[in-house]
Amino acid sequence: LRAFKIMPVSSTEQLRIGIITMPHWRRIEAGTNHIMKSYTNWFQARNVRVVAIPYDTPRPEWYFDRVDGVLIQGGGAKMNQYLYQTCLTFIRYSLELWKSERKLFPIWGTCLGFEIIVSLVGHIFPLQQFDALKYMKNLVFTKEASASDSRLYKSVGFTPEYMRLLESAPIVEFNHSHGISPQKFRANIVLHRAFSVTATATDRDGKVFVASIEGRGGLPIYGVQGLS
Repeated sequence: LRAFKIMPVSSTEQLRIGIITMPHWRRIEAGTNHIMKSYTNWFQARNVRVVAIPYDTPRPEWYFDRVDGVLIQGGGAKMNQYLYQTCLTFIRYSLELWKSERKLFPIWGTCLGFEIIVSLVGHIFPLQQFDALKYMKNLVFTKEASASDSRLYKSVGFTPEYMRLLESAPIVEFNHSHGISPQKFRANIVLHRAFSVTATATDRDGKVFVASIEGRGGLPIYGVQGLS
């Protein structure tokens, strides 16, 4: 965390994204809080300020007014109650802010971050097993991905040509052994009411798993299981 200077900033400054640290498998020189450098590089290359949020912070609410959104990372981590509690605090904040004031506080979960969001919102522990470690596959988009209120695949980079490529070629990298099937996702009332399933994929055994989700009705919470 020494690379990050955490302090209050004014609303006139650059966009601020909080990245929740992950518990490292072993204690390293700077402690157990860890952020993968690829995430910080991606944001900083786009002039976005990165704010490290320790997974074991005793006051996650202190960051509510100091970041404009939160990333829950992917990657291997030693899961514990502090990480779950910190992530749950921000998920609840985003939900309540959107429900009460229609204000945006985006949350994005990648791979493990996706799994944390699904587990916490759906109260599912553990998730299902899938054979998708170090695995390349194409996506299968659902009807909800092209719905009028969907936003996940409608940004500038997702051209019709790129969308066809994502569906036809194995260019999405997955690296997970846990996930959730579309059937189990939609059977969970809380998950189904909160999120749309926008894409699926199959693992090495042909089992279908949810590959991406987004909040319904404008709720700014997103999750993806793979990278392209």
